[in-house]
Amino acid sequence: MKRIAVFFVIAVVVWVAPSCATISGKNGPQVKAVSLMINSPVRARVPYPAVIVCTLPVGIDRIKGYFFWNGEGPFEYTLSNAELATDPQLGPCGVLLFNLYTGRPATYTITGYITYRNVTTGARGQTNTVSAGSIRVQ
Repeated sequence: MKRIAVFFVIAVVVWVAPSCATISGKNGPQVKAVSLMINSPVRARVPYPAVIVCTLPVGIDRIKGYFFWNGEGPFEYTLSNAELATDPQLGPCGVLLFNLYTGRPATYTITGYITYRNVTTGARGQTNTVSAGSIRVQ
């Protein structure tokens, strides 16, 4: 199972990294979510990986994920793992892994965003919301 998860993260980096870009705001670099990916189907009552790919400028910490199931939420999740992918034209992108949990079998549209802190300015930020589409929970 761990081998599949590692392959999934590598595939996400290769597929999504070219579309990463950093947005600058009044409080310094902003983080932009690019995609949310979850392999469907997943099992109820068993943690399953959700990967958010986003721009990730230097100096970002205190990352948390917030997820919705069919619009219900947000439910807060801690970051399980983070990998850095660098695109020569667009800069650093983060591949952020969260272990989600769903108790009831059904089909859900799962969406999410992350919050973060800019280390330099101390400003808190939130990304745009991205969707994994319909995910079947068995």
